[in-house]
Amino acid sequence: MAELLRKLMDASGISGNEQEVRSIILKEIKKYVPSCKVDKFGNLICHKRGSKPTILLTAHMDEIGLMIKKIDNDGRIYMSDIGGMEPLPLAGQRVIVPTKKGIVYGIITTHYFGSEKIISGKALDDRVGCYVLLELAKLLQKAPCEIYYIFTVQEEIGLYGAATSIYNISPDWAINVDATNANDALELPTKEIGKGPCITIKDAEMISNKCIREWLKDIAHKNPSAVVSIPVRNLHTTFGIAHMDDIDNAVKLIEKLLSNPPKTIIL
Repeated sequence: MAELLRKLMDASGISGNEQEVRSIILKEIKKYVPSCKVDKFGNLICHKRGSKPTILLTAHMDEIGLMIKKIDNDGRIYMSDIGGMEPLPLAGQRVIVPTKKGIVYGIITTHYFGSEKIISGKALDDRVGCYVLLELAKLLQKAPCEIYYIFTVQEEIGLYGAATSIYNISPDWAINVDATNANDALELPTKEIGKGPCITIKDAEMISNKCIREWLKDIAHKNPSAVVSIPVRNLHTTFGIAHMDDIDNAVKLIEKLLSNPPKTIIL
């Protein structure tokens, strides 16, 4: 299954231009969830019918990237970043510039290394989340609950797709699957690759629901790993590093919860 994740990572999907990624996801998820539509904003919304509770699973399709501002008379290209990028790691790498006449290659590329369990390259934020949702769609075809799988656009520049994608959906609760910055270079790390996915308590945009966190923690204590945020080294670079065990255990954890989901939630 790592081949599917690599295919998602290698696809071009900068914020506002997610069509290639969406096509890959749509082709894969329709095998398991045939009711799919693309809204006016570009979000992919897939609906598995079932009884209560209604559950929303989301992951964003877009990635950070660069946009050309101008090309001078000597052919030098001036760029602006789309999403939060660290400029220093870009030096000496290759870039792909799509034009009306075809692809032009500059400097920046992705290389892979390590064991079968290590996966590295661009766009792990958040193609790992898209991959987890695709795996769950396959495994939860007979789950009793109603599930919406939503693959959103333009997360990296302001969460715009997520805000518009649920206007006509009233889920009882939701789980978002995303990447998080691994800090295993610290003396006392809290997010290490290969040590399991993470439960996000809060970030700059939200505080997660305590009830859902406790459900997930309870399952995680009885099963091999923790949850929903996948640790990635070198986040927001073209050379992110993640561990397949963390990704697979995130799938197992959420599958375990949704196979027999709680029907009520305490706010």
